[in-house]
Amino acid sequence: MEDSPKQPDTYLPDTHSDLSIDLNIVAPTADKTTLRFNNDQKAISFTKDAQSWQLGVINSKPDVFIASDGHFGSIVNHYNREHRIYSLMKWILRVHRRDPKRSTPLVMVDAGSNHGLFSMVAGASGAHAIAFEPQTHLRSVINFGIRANQISDRVRVLPFAVLDGYRELHMSGFEVDDGGIGSLDYNNANSAINTQTIRIDAIPSYDLLYTYNQGRPAQKTLMYPEELGAEYAAALKKGLADEKQGLKTDKVMPEHISFREPIQFLKIDVEGFELHALESTQKLFEAKLVENVVLEFGPPNRWDVTFEEGLDIAEKRKRSTAQCKRVLRQMIDEYGFDIYILPSLGWANTVNFMAKNGADFSNGNDSGNKIVHRLKSYDFDSKAMEHDEFEEEMKAKANLITEYVPLPSKLMEQYMDELESIGEVYLWCVRRDSPLTKVILAQGTL
Repeated sequence: MEDSPKQPDTYLPDTHSDLSIDLNIVAPTADKTTLRFNNDQKAISFTKDAQSWQLGVINSKPDVFIASDGHFGSIVNHYNREHRIYSLMKWILRVHRRDPKRSTPLVMVDAGSNHGLFSMVAGASGAHAIAFEPQTHLRSVINFGIRANQISDRVRVLPFAVLDGYRELHMSGFEVDDGGIGSLDYNNANSAINTQTIRIDAIPSYDLLYTYNQGRPAQKTLMYPEELGAEYAAALKKGLADEKQGLKTDKVMPEHISFREPIQFLKIDVEGFELHALESTQKLFEAKLVENVVLEFGPPNRWDVTFEEGLDIAEKRKRSTAQCKRVLRQMIDEYGFDIYILPSLGWANTVNFMAKNGADFSNGNDSGNKIVHRLKSYDFDSKAMEHDEFEEEMKAKANLITEYVPLPSKLMEQYMDELESIGEVYLWCVRRDSPLTKVILAQGTL
């Protein structure tokens, strides 16, 4: 499906070169910013007269504007539910941003961006954010927020879904809460929204995204394949063609046009396809380019959507649990990550699981608590305070960023076997040999 009719080009005579900025980009509603899902017509269309949008402020410290097509309350509820993850991201980005040895851009990748709140907060915290969002109307919402927050130079929006290959798939659930639970659907051929999938290790290079050598103005945030250069667009087409023929596609995207810079924070929330997303990050993991990964994880029924029709529930759960163990074992043993569990619906059950299986992280400390750690911010570099909103937030919270529980390697498989009864969790994967990992975790204690 076409996103929208082509918008008109803006003409300015050559004699006014000092005013040659593309007005079609800087206009508040340009670049498809007002596309929305029309529930009556079951189609994507531009905003018409008397149709209103919501624009509100999220107290995310730094506070950011966020746009919504009538569901701002759902975004507030999302932030309240996941505020610890936002604090963790801000802490990680701050440590890396202030690192005097860093010689590359500060980068956050947002796989499954939804309304774009993680990307907005990362951009307002000084990072370059790369947001994946396959839903047409949600890309408009993100674009709206980027403009309101004046971070167009740092955020890029890619119109793809994340998978471990290149496919054209339809989507379901996009009509609920601005598309808040929209997901890929192998079995829905009549959806109003379809998308192309790509691998995370096939993100366009920093040069293609940010240095505007394709003739794009700096304010251009929404990137379509044809705007990423002929070679990148051709590789995407080859990936689709090879996938249809059953050929391997992990090497379709040439290395020199793929993103190969450090990624300080990778967030994955792709409505059940998280294991595939992790597998699609292989080349970046092998090159030790990803420092931290946070992803929504389980329970196994969350992964049922990744199977095409024809399998019974028991077989789906058996296969997805096996895939889960294999992927996480690779993360631990081959890619060098330690795994921590963050608070979510399965938090109490996680603590009970650890206690039942004799987990003791106290090192002989007789405080009573042997399992739950508390990560705190601190003066890690003896440099000047920034007197910003994050520092004010930390003062109000007595420097508490988040609670967490380590997932011991020896208990990982058993934990995954019991994940159906444990419930939804968030996993934080941390590259153990990174010098800044020690800085970030230095104040993580029982």
